[in-house]
Formats: sequence, structure tokens, C-alpha cells
Amino acid sequence: MKKQILASLILVTLSASAFALPETAQQSINITPIAADGADRTGVNRVAEDGFDRTNINRVAEDGFDRTNINRVAEDGFDRTNINRVAEDGFDRTNINRVAEDGFDRTNINRVAEDGFDRTNINRVAEDGFDRTNVNRVAEDGFDRTNVNRVAEDGFDRTNVNRVAEGGSDRTAIGRIS
Repeated sequence: MKKQILASLILVTLSASAFALPETAQQSINITPIAADGADRTGVNRVAEDGFDRTNINRVAEDGFDRTNINRVAEDGFDRTNINRVAEDGFDRTNINRVAEDGFDRTNINRVAEDGFDRTNINRVAEDGFDRTNVNRVAEDGFDRTNVNRVAEDGFDRTNVNRVAEGGSDRTAIGRIS
């Protein structure tokens, strides 16, 4: 009887230690907290609820776009770095070659308006394509408005030498015709 009690006591002790959880497993659970949906929330490799990486080295937004300091990308995938900044709709916004949202060039060398007309200092052109330079200024409807030969909007001459009214009658001091 003593042998049976001693043998059963040894078996109970061995089976209890064999089926017991190790103490290191409980410590690792405390070190690695898991979110309700199973995403890892540790300090080394923090992952958001939707599975995107949120570490300091390679931070990724919720929709998967990169948000690091080296190559920052907006939520819709457009680049937002200092070297080559691109707007949300894909147009370039760098200091070297700034392009407006609708694709027109807005650099200092060759500034172009939104509707494609040139607006540089050398050859300034109005929005409707008429020249507005100091040498040969042309009105919006195409008539010349320079100091040498000023022409009215409807084509009549309005210079000091031979001033003509809009209806074609002469209005100069020499020969006034009514």
C-alpha cells in the first residue's frame, strides 16, 4: 500500500509539472500587448488596428501611404518632400519649376497664367492672347495702343497728329469735320 501511495504521489507531481504553463510565457504576454483585433502594439514594432506600420523609422498612414521625414507622401499618394513637392492632384510645386494645379507653369523665368497665356516680364501677354508689352501694347480686341500710333478699339486713329473720331469724322484742331 505504501508503494502505491508513493507511486501515485510521484505521478501526480510529474503530471502537474508537465501540464503547468512556464513562467516566461506569462512575462512575454505582459511585454507584448495585443489589441482587441490582434494587432501588435509593442514599442519596437507598433502596428495600427488596420495592420499598417507606425514605427518611427517607417511610419505609414492608415491608408498605407508613407509618412517618413525622408520621403513624405500624402494620403492620396502624392509626394510632399522638400526636394520635389507635388500637390495632391499631381502637379509639381517645387521652387525650381512651380506648376499650378491646372498644369500651367508658374516659374519666375517663364510665368504662364492659368489659361496658358504667357505673363513674363519680357513678353507679357494678356489672358486672351493680346500682347501687353511696353514696346508694342495691344488692346484686348487686337487694336494697337502704343504711344507712336495709338488706335482706338474700333480701329480709328487717335494720335495727336491726326485724331479721328470713332465714327470716322476728323476731330483735329486743323480740320474739324462734323
